[in-house]
Amino acid sequence: MCDVDLSKVIRLEYTIWKQDDISPSKLESQLTQGMSISRLNLMSIGGNILDKLLESRLLSGLKEIRMQLDYPVSCSSLSALMSTHSRLNELWLLELDQWCKLDSPAPLMSSFIQEACQQGLENCFDIERVGLRRGIGQPSQEWFVIGLSLDATYADTSSLLKLLVLLGISFPKLEFFHLLLRYGHDAMHDIDDLRSVLAQFPSLRVLYLENVFRHIDPKSIDRVCSMPQIQMLDCPDTLDGQRAHAKSKLSLLTSILAKRIRTLDSFYINEMDPTEDSMDFTFPEFLKGWIHVLNDNRDVGGTLEYMQD
Repeated sequence: MCDVDLSKVIRLEYTIWKQDDISPSKLESQLTQGMSISRLNLMSIGGNILDKLLESRLLSGLKEIRMQLDYPVSCSSLSALMSTHSRLNELWLLELDQWCKLDSPAPLMSSFIQEACQQGLENCFDIERVGLRRGIGQPSQEWFVIGLSLDATYADTSSLLKLLVLLGISFPKLEFFHLLLRYGHDAMHDIDDLRSVLAQFPSLRVLYLENVFRHIDPKSIDRVCSMPQIQMLDCPDTLDGQRAHAKSKLSLLTSILAKRIRTLDSFYINEMDPTEDSMDFTFPEFLKGWIHVLNDNRDVGGTLEYMQD
């Protein structure tokens, strides 16, 4: 058997769950000498993990990191990580206590946080995750926000629109946006207002909506739908009929959004069971799935399924 040169082999993804797994000896036992990792997932990690990443020669080919750590990540540690790994193009942060502090936010977040505070919106939202991408041209030290998850459960109708306007202005390269309205959100929103504001996001490609459609004002739907579409929204009496109706309604609403938000390629829907009569708050079901824009007419298609979290 001849020797195989693995110097150009890339392991596409590697996940670390324990702090010790980042030690050189542990990594070398997992990776043949010469192989490199393209995407690294750091899940529920504690300790001084970033220092070990900076030292690891096995991560020279690293292109993407997804971090969910058990301790706050400092801006200085992330800056060092970005500078050290010149091939690193994307960084996703799932723990943001330090980055989004109202009194001293990270530089990439400061414009949005400060303006939100000036508008009195500081108690209306939480940012749960952020995705960053390195600017074009290597070795570029400029990074942009390309993904963001916004929990706007405590925003009223006016506050939500203000937050969305501010997001579009603050992060013009935002491609992936997750809007979350948790159980307890009590405002109703005009679908035309929402799609008009989201249409101002110049780079938006993927829209993840979580429990948003149950808070769309039905009267606003009537105003933007044609008569055949409105008739399709008439809800049947049986549970099976109601569930089929809920899927059709969500497909219609995504189509309404897609026709106005011209940059969008896809939606991910995660909606607590829209058939309220069958709601079991102990073990609730969710209607989930991908819906994609299919053509230049902005028609949409996809599969939504009921499932428990």
